[in-house]
Amino acid sequence: MPLSTRTNIKIEDLLKWHKGRGSSKIHHTEQNGGSGYHYSSAGSKLFPTASYGSHRTSSELSPRDKASGIVNHLPESMVKIDKASKGIKCQKHMMAAADYISRHGKIELEDENGNLLTHDELESRISDWCKSQNTPYDEDGRKRSADARRLIISCPKGSDPAAVRAAVKELAQECLASEDFSYLFGIHYKSDEMPNEPDHPHVHLLIKALNSKGKRLNLRKQDLRYLRERFAVIAKKYGIDMNATTRAQRGHTQKSKTQERIHQEEREWNKHISPSHPYDLERMKQIDDALTSGKDLPESAAKQKAVKTRDNIIKNAALYIKELRASGNAQNIKLAADLERYINNMPPVETSQEELLRKLREFNKKQKEKGYDIKEKIRQRKSHQSKQSQAQKWAIHRKKQNQER
Repeated sequence: MPLSTRTNIKIEDLLKWHKGRGSSKIHHTEQNGGSGYHYSSAGSKLFPTASYGSHRTSSELSPRDKASGIVNHLPESMVKIDKASKGIKCQKHMMAAADYISRHGKIELEDENGNLLTHDELESRISDWCKSQNTPYDEDGRKRSADARRLIISCPKGSDPAAVRAAVKELAQECLASEDFSYLFGIHYKSDEMPNEPDHPHVHLLIKALNSKGKRLNLRKQDLRYLRERFAVIAKKYGIDMNATTRAQRGHTQKSKTQERIHQEEREWNKHISPSHPYDLERMKQIDDALTSGKDLPESAAKQKAVKTRDNIIKNAALYIKELRASGNAQNIKLAADLERYINNMPPVETSQEELLRKLREFNKKQKEKGYDIKEKIRQRKSHQSKQSQAQKWAIHRKKQNQER
């Protein structure tokens, strides 16, 4: 299904159809002399009892697919795209990205027409893309839209690379080629030839930002959610079982961190650098005040939104559990029990700031139980250091230097 016809996906719509229809009630019906169940909403889909949901023709996962995937902890479909502001804006960077995907010519890249490109053909293709978009060879400092975007689609560890490649190729044909977007893609996976690749096979796509009609590629969050879900549906045909639900639907209340943010925090932690962003400084001050006063953190707008989302998820799940039990089917009743157990065992809604405060309080409590007061130790150390003479400080410094040698 082209992205132009995709539908909006609301984060709180757990176990709902995404085409404007709520999770409809299951009714018993007779089909071909056997019992089965169907959804009564517009465009009803029939599901035989023996393989409930296996004959769907929808382009998205059914409520039962999602519920079963959640309770059975199926791995999630993963689709990532670079930020539009950090997209490729010059021919030099575009060629570097293509070279990276091809692992400097070791991996064959394929285009939207199924053609495999040699390294020389790759350079020629990138040159043609850049000429058609007036892309400069190097960045000239001007503020301009990206000329190419990078998309990564990943599968779980142990997935068959050939199946991953075929599934991604079908998805790209359906959602990008059908909209006249040009692209190149290559798959990365661990092998004897590439032992340093990650364990999970993943495909890199380099997509020309403008299609043949001058339309710009503009993937929003709901587009990425659709691509994730559509890829999970396609991958099942190739023997790769994945789910496509949101973090909130799985009980996670904190946003996932970008790779850029993870690397930044690692640098700050390893070098003992205090956060420099005013927002981070304010958050740390609130944590310090809460530790000193023993009070809770002020409730943020993000926390209120997360609580509202959790309430909607629990409400929708309760309705679907009721429908499954009303069906009278043994498999549905078991799924209802598993889903109810999963929802009841969801961790409480907690922001990353609240999590850090909780861990600090737990740590301080353990230290005090051992008779170790961190703040008192810091005060004593500062007091001891202030009483030392300059000569003593130099002696300690020289001793440390000699030990290091």
